[in-house]
Amino acid sequence: MAIEDRAGFEVTKRELLESGVDLSTDQMRLLSKGLIVSSFSEARDSLLALLSSTSAKQRVPWYGPEMSAMSAASARLMETFAHGIDI
Repeated sequence: MAIEDRAGFEVTKRELLESGVDLSTDQMRLLSKGLIVSSFSEARDSLLALLSSTSAKQRVPWYGPEMSAMSAASARLMETFAHGIDI
């Protein structure tokens, strides 16, 4: 969303930060293990397709400072490993 819909991302980010509630996490908790895995796989495929058609230097908003698309991709990979270990 941060790459495709900057304005929508900013609204979602503000709502999350103001409420402290991550609705996507709450929604995922209701799914079966198989649906969670398939959802993550679909999201990964979509992100890879989107990043492959995005300039590495394009600025992308995030919850901290804005970053390049290349840095955003590296950060998502790091978060996958870091939070995967948490899970």
